[in-house]
Amino acid sequence: MALGIHPATGVPICNGGTCGWQFATIPQSVATAQTNLNSIVYVDSQTVVIVGGQGTILRSTDGGVTWNLVSSPIPGVTLNSVVGLPGGVLLAAGSYGDLIASNNGGASWYPYYPHGGLQGNVSEMGFPSLSFGYAATDSGLYFSQDAGETWTAAHLPASPPVQSAGFANSQVGWINAGLNGAIYRTTDGGAHWNEVGLGMTPVSATDIVALSPSEAWILQYQGTVWKTTDGTNYTTMELRTQQKTHQIFVDPPYAWVVSDDANTFYTADSGACWIEESVPQIPELYSVSFYSPQQGVTAGDGVVWYTNNGGLGSNDISQCPANQTTPVSPPTVFILALLAGSTAIVGYWWVRFRGENQGPGETKDSADYKKLQGRLKVRQRKRYIH
Repeated sequence: MALGIHPATGVPICNGGTCGWQFATIPQSVATAQTNLNSIVYVDSQTVVIVGGQGTILRSTDGGVTWNLVSSPIPGVTLNSVVGLPGGVLLAAGSYGDLIASNNGGASWYPYYPHGGLQGNVSEMGFPSLSFGYAATDSGLYFSQDAGETWTAAHLPASPPVQSAGFANSQVGWINAGLNGAIYRTTDGGAHWNEVGLGMTPVSATDIVALSPSEAWILQYQGTVWKTTDGTNYTTMELRTQQKTHQIFVDPPYAWVVSDDANTFYTADSGACWIEESVPQIPELYSVSFYSPQQGVTAGDGVVWYTNNGGLGSNDISQCPANQTTPVSPPTVFILALLAGSTAIVGYWWVRFRGENQGPGETKDSADYKKLQGRLKVRQRKRYIH
């Protein structure tokens, strides 16, 4: 495999050989049914979990190359979001506010029916810490202070639904809510909200990622990405697509966006330059997640792809200035040095972000985690009542 450095990103790119997005081996039943695969979470570098339509749960233990079906305790119920809580417990949510949990890396699951509160079809869920979680649903916005055990409806600045949400911590977050599809920001845990003007109404955001109390990335459904700071200033980034964009995975300076017709976009400079990555075929893609700047998985209509070089291939289309689009081929030794040096720099921040989304200043409380594990073990023995 010949390696080079992509001039627009400074990231290694391969010119031939195994590079870019590769087909993963998935159960034939999932591929044949073209099952919607809606959300991905990394447990560790080798263990990855995907959830989707009709209660589908896929698990890989080789970094995303091969996948096996795992039984859902609520078969037939579509799962739209899966997250890793600080400490290792996985929660997945979907239709009717249903929750399931796993405490063994997704190898088995059991019903995790909350004592109350969570209503509606869950579109997005996140847990910046064990003591704070949020869920966006077509019935509103819900908060949990006990790892999903109980939920309370949050005060909203507009009527439901809440299409998407992203919180940096228990106080600061962004939502896309109401029939007018506006973006709102809170700095006091949802007690008050301010509308964020982005120059477009309705915004119709399909995904919001809160990176810190001052910064969020907002993905609009037809290829517009906003990077907003402090709820006032924003930068607009336009992707070269008219297809519906479904999800964005962000860890600056890197980000990936997936959409219908397999449009996959990549940036390594915080959105200044976007590259359209070539893909093996044209299904709709709904989800994307990365463990490191090189290692990632994307999934959609009955298909899963994996990459070990950020998804970059020799046929990618750059949306950068003309003088930055011709690949170069520096010595391989230089590339290896670059990789070795960058790994140590980005490693901490990537692990901190990759699906745990732990808020700034918030760390795992070991005592709370032991209590949570105790509750989960008790729940595993309880009969599920829908």
